[in-house]
Amino acid sequence: MWHDEPEVQTEVAYTTASGWVGSPIELECGTYNQARLHLRFFDVGGATVGGAPFEVYIPGTLEHQTISWELAEQIVVLDFVRSGLLDPAVPLFTTDQVNPSPFGAIPAVIYNGVPAGLRQAIGGPLADVTHPVPIANDGHATVLNLSASVGGQPLVAHRRFVEPFDQLIPQPFCGPGPDAFLFVQGPVTLDQQVVFTPSGNYLSHFHAVGHLDVTPVDPVTGQPISAHHSTAQCLVPRAPGVCLCGRARGRHARNGDRALRVASLPRLSGAA
Repeated sequence: MWHDEPEVQTEVAYTTASGWVGSPIELECGTYNQARLHLRFFDVGGATVGGAPFEVYIPGTLEHQTISWELAEQIVVLDFVRSGLLDPAVPLFTTDQVNPSPFGAIPAVIYNGVPAGLRQAIGGPLADVTHPVPIANDGHATVLNLSASVGGQPLVAHRRFVEPFDQLIPQPFCGPGPDAFLFVQGPVTLDQQVVFTPSGNYLSHFHAVGHLDVTPVDPVTGQPISAHHSTAQCLVPRAPGVCLCGRARGRHARNGDRALRVASLPRLSGAA
């Protein structure tokens, strides 16, 4: 089932006609802390562009790693075909190549944690690897030609959950040099409320906060840098009270949106 996703990054798409377009609309099919399809919609005027990666969760972080563009595109297209909203005469077609193939790579340390069945599904090596694995992508987009629409119903949805953070990271600011690293550990609470108004506006309020233990460490040994080290505790808010707003035309197709383009394109900003 597709549902709204609790992340704050507003990402962007680009078309020649509309230039750069941002959107807060981001959907998820799957589980945040396991594996998921991640779908963005961008209203570019007369059409809606969608970007859809298939991702796995990176344990101990709030981040995900894309492992396939193609699998995500195929599943999104299948869901639209099953919806009955496509034009029976010309339901869909593919574009010329619009981005490099393959695009991006999966670090070996992450790929080796992917289950064998999922490696097979994305067309990757079945055995463990020692080098990054290129991410499959044919470079073409699928254009979905909509002939019907489903009116969106007003709703209020709330989602709240806790993810553990447990990472060795570069010191993000005020560091004495490039070798300054911190071991950061603790729970981070993610909280999102989505409102879809009767007038068709999409409002997403997101808040994340973490009570984290922070210890300076040697990046080579992973040990505290001093025998008399101390661990500091900090409260780290992430975008408190952020409200991302937009027209939800990409989520519920309307008469003005005659085509939905679902491309196996990489997301252009931020990490999900």
